[in-house]
Amino acid sequence: MRTFIAVDLPDRFCNKISEIQKELKKSGADIKFVDPEKVHFTMKFLGDINQGKVDSIRKSLKEISNDIDSFKSSVEGLGVFPNFDYIKVVWIGVDRGKKGFLELNNYIEDEMSKLGFEREDRDFVPHATIGRVKSGKNKDNLIETIKKDEGIYFGEIEVEKVKLKKSKLKPQGPEYSDLVEVELGAG
Repeated sequence: MRTFIAVDLPDRFCNKISEIQKELKKSGADIKFVDPEKVHFTMKFLGDINQGKVDSIRKSLKEISNDIDSFKSSVEGLGVFPNFDYIKVVWIGVDRGKKGFLELNNYIEDEMSKLGFEREDRDFVPHATIGRVKSGKNKDNLIETIKKDEGIYFGEIEVEKVKLKKSKLKPQGPEYSDLVEVELGAG
């Protein structure tokens, strides 16, 4: 099963995410948008694992929760990957509280590497994907829209839980389900 470790966004962000997606859609760019209810911060993509590995991951996430307390963060800003010359992903980011995300990611990388998962070889940028760009159609309009809204403020969150999620890819978009949920600062 295809899995990843994530921090969910509260439901109260759905309307604001939907609004910004409508703005981006007006650019005429070729974007496949993520359902606002499914937008999340991916902390680590694990890929395909077997059911037997879930218990080991649960134990590792519990270890992390003993060492990392919950933290507050501001969800704000629009960005792209890899860059404005070749946009593949449009995302929302964090400002205040970024250090908490970086620390959490570092612990996750350490624990998952002990289980045989490869460490990510690029710097972690806390982000929540809201759309995937399929082609260069109307790229200039898209860039203009993103730059106009790049400082957008979504609100504050309390990062209290980290989850192991299963992702089932379907033609209408991925379907996510929670396999493990761990509360930060539980130790």
